[in-house]
Amino acid sequence: MITAPTWPNHPSVPPSPEELERLHAWWRAANYLSVGQIYLKDNPLLRQP
Repeated sequence: MITAPTWPNHPSVPPSPEELERLHAWWRAANYLSVGQIYLKDNPLLRQP
């Protein structure tokens, strides 16, 4: 029988509020860049926003 993999280095405690805020900031920045790329791809000849 195949067993599920384990995560030996996975923390068993929830992230701190500071870690959650940093992760959320990273997520917002990544989404901002992605949306900008999609917008520009949709309008490749756009000279002004």
